[in-house]
Amino acid sequence: MINTSLAPVTFSDAQRQPRGLAIDVLEQISRRTGLHFDIVESDSFADMLKAVTLGNVDMLGAIGYDPQQTTRLRYTRPFMVTPRVLVTRNDAPPLDPERPLDDQRVAVLQGSPLLSDLHQSAPRARVIEAQNPLQLLQLVQEGRADVALSPQVNAAYFINQMGKGRLRIAGQFGDEPIPGTFAV
Repeated sequence: MINTSLAPVTFSDAQRQPRGLAIDVLEQISRRTGLHFDIVESDSFADMLKAVTLGNVDMLGAIGYDPQQTTRLRYTRPFMVTPRVLVTRNDAPPLDPERPLDDQRVAVLQGSPLLSDLHQSAPRARVIEAQNPLQLLQLVQEGRADVALSPQVNAAYFINQMGKGRLRIAGQFGDEPIPGTFAV
């Protein structure tokens, strides 16, 4: 199962065909092993976790490692890593270098393992949960959030597609990158 809102990692093209970096990895695995993958699409991480937990799907594609999920998911080695970045509107004032997220409305993916890091580093941040990476940036673009916490690979793609001139990567969040893995 893939999340179709994770471009360029996983998405559906104009012909509604699954595409992206994770799909390319699965195609390489297929060529080398003969395994066949039937792609099931979703636009919600919560729905993906529910589907794999209930046994409705066998594998999740392009999911970040979450230590809280290790009791019910087994993760592969990462097929990619990406920094965590902060996205703001171009016309937003610079973020405080010492405490960039305090007193900010911060858009974060629903159920993200980054929530605990966010609460530790910015206890005064007001969290706004989004269903997918595109919605993270839409919340900022529409002024409903001040900053989005996003994987750099998704932020750069969506800024180029929808927010060029309106959104920018304002900085990096933490030192730990986000690994892109498969999970069963």
